[in-house]
Amino acid sequence: MPNMNPAVKDSPLDAPADAGAYQALLADKLKVALYGAALASASTVLVPGVGCGVFKNNPGDVGVALAEAIRGANDSLSEVVLVGVPDAMKSATAKALGRQL
Repeated sequence: MPNMNPAVKDSPLDAPADAGAYQALLADKLKVALYGAALASASTVLVPGVGCGVFKNNPGDVGVALAEAIRGANDSLSEVVLVGVPDAMKSATAKALGRQL
């Protein structure tokens, strides 16, 4: 995930300044992860609050990107479980999907 935390010394600050490019990058990274799970014939994927901790990505932005990735999975996964995610990420994912999680 992109690093938005200048206190992290072993990773460059690499989040795009443009909001659209940033959201697209988040979605692309999550799409690749879900695609990889589908290629491995996984039926269930556990998703943590990826990027929302030390890298300080906004949980709402990550949630919206996750929803886009889930929609792009084309029903290849039967279940996506959010584990240990910030409430804002869960809420944003649910709102973007238009359903409760």
